[in-house]
Amino acid sequence: MNYMRKVILVVFLLVVMYPASGFAAAILVKWNANTESDLAGYKIYYGSQPRTYGASVNVGKVTSYQLGNVSTGRTYYIALTAYDTSGNESGYSTESSVYVPAQQAAPSITLLTPKQGELVYSNPLFTWRATGMVRYKVLISMGKSYYTIYNGTGTSCRMVAYLWSLFVPSGSTVYWYVEGTSANSLVYRSSVTYFRKR
Repeated sequence: MNYMRKVILVVFLLVVMYPASGFAAAILVKWNANTESDLAGYKIYYGSQPRTYGASVNVGKVTSYQLGNVSTGRTYYIALTAYDTSGNESGYSTESSVYVPAQQAAPSITLLTPKQGELVYSNPLFTWRATGMVRYKVLISMGKSYYTIYNGTGTSCRMVAYLWSLFVPSGSTVYWYVEGTSANSLVYRSSVTYFRKR
């Protein structure tokens, strides 16, 4: 059959595959098979503008293929052609598009001040940097139980001065960490660090 005059009707199922942090995404493309006896394979065409394809992949005689290493944060336009055993290639299929969302940084909490091992002379300012969190708790300990000294949406806090004087003895080592809660109510913990009260 002359594939140069036959346009294939296909159905695309486009699924964004979420990779590990630091890697590009992939798009899974699926379509309905052609039934011609001299079918030799398919080519996938894709690009970032409608009907303007900067790349193509000869995928052979399959009905699905994963386009790897596509960039996140952009829309891809995808079409398919078939070719026969004589090398004749059809016109493009119906075009499909898919938006590959930008990857978001994994939730994390980094403690900033007081720095590990620091000698603190007065009521310290606790500060931290976080991604993917909407609420925080700051917890401190002098070696036994942990106590919450802050519960809120900011990324810094200071223990009330009279509590600092009353409950944190001079010369003690103070351990602290931050618990963060994400928008979907998952709780993440920072590492634990310590400082000394002079």
